Amino acid sequence: MEDKTYKVLWIDDDESIHEAYQQLADLRGIDLVTFTNWEDAKPVFEADFDEWTAVILDAYCQLTPRPVLDQNFLNEVLNELKTKFAERRKLIPWYVLSAGTMSNFNGVINSINLRDRRELEQDWGKLVHLKDDIETGSLFDCICDVGERKEINTVLYRHKDVFKYVGANAIFGADARRILLESLSALYYPEETSGISYPNPLGQILEIVLRSMIEKGLLPQECLDGNGNPIVKNSCELLLGKEVLFSKSIIKLSSPYSSYYSFKLIPQIELMPQNMLSNKDFRNLGSHPNADKEIFVVSSETEEMFYSYLMQLCQIVKDMGMLIETHPDVEENKQNIKRVEFDGNSFLLEQDADGKTLHCGPIKVVSNKKNNINYKDLVGETVQIDRVKINDPTQIERYGFYTNSIRKVNT
Repeated sequence: MEDKTYKVLWIDDDESIHEAYQQLADLRGIDLVTFTNWEDAKPVFEADFDEWTAVILDAYCQLTPRPVLDQNFLNEVLNELKTKFAERRKLIPWYVLSAGTMSNFNGVINSINLRDRRELEQDWGKLVHLKDDIETGSLFDCICDVGERKEINTVLYRHKDVFKYVGANAIFGADARRILLESLSALYYPEETSGISYPNPLGQILEIVLRSMIEKGLLPQECLDGNGNPIVKNSCELLLGKEVLFSKSIIKLSSPYSSYYSFKLIPQIELMPQNMLSNKDFRNLGSHPNADKEIFVVSSETEEMFYSYLMQLCQIVKDMGMLIETHPDVEENKQNIKRVEFDGNSFLLEQDADGKTLHCGPIKVVSNKKNNINYKDLVGETVQIDRVKINDPTQIERYGFYTNSIRKVNT
């Protein structure tokens, strides 16, 4: 028998089974602290809150020492547990161990197996276990597993609004969840963490978010490079409502998204990726999903910077998850991507009211001293643009792009 490692609160009115299950639990290093009712268990649970690895509840049990079974037992106890979780800002995994014979068993389980518990199944294991040796073994497997990773439950609670968007059945997938859990656990419990099992956790999270934005039509396909990886700089500029030059087009996100992005994400999106990826410790080497796996160790020289970026990424995950959740129609989202294509296309050369500035749509036309062509002679003509450049930020005025190479289209 192993030394007791995992302390578990178990409430079941049938005292005759307590000893038998404790013998099974002993083999796993699990100490079952048993009660027949919630009233007696509650003060012990609260007093030893930080020591519990898990809570096991019978489905049909006693709320008080009086031998009266209550069909509302689970709902009543869980309401009080969740209140205590909120007060202490920490979750403790909870399970139902039952014979499954009570009337309306499935209805009772459905009433407590809400979204928050279903999302945690990937971290804690399934909710309901039946009272036979095989299923009990499965429950004890779950408890041993979460016991080895006990610290993650604090992380899961403190960042519950972030983790609702990352997971096997969530918007950003299981990889993002694993990376965030490891990275945040390293922040909250550095003494328990030897490293993070990803070569660039920050880059990987950011790329997962941007890739999802592209898949949902909230960013254009042009934001993927030739290898199918997000182009971080262009993606972030679009999210800020800026016009971005690609090889054959100029793209801008129109409202309602651009105003949402600009208002919510300027502090996170505008500076964080550039600073993060320009730092030799955090640059996007190894940020792609197929990157070689190697341990990332947060050094003492960079830990403050690393964790500040990690917190900003949590905000991005939450905001972008909310945006995708509230705008699920991919085709409708794509309608808000405004694209001006110029490669090989024809434009009408126009002149501004000042009588000086020439432009083709959103592109300013400037003189080219090398060819000695006076472009003013072509005003009103249909022209083609050979190349476009981003305008000097100090000279942008109305036009974010310019060209000095146009030619008349023969008609």
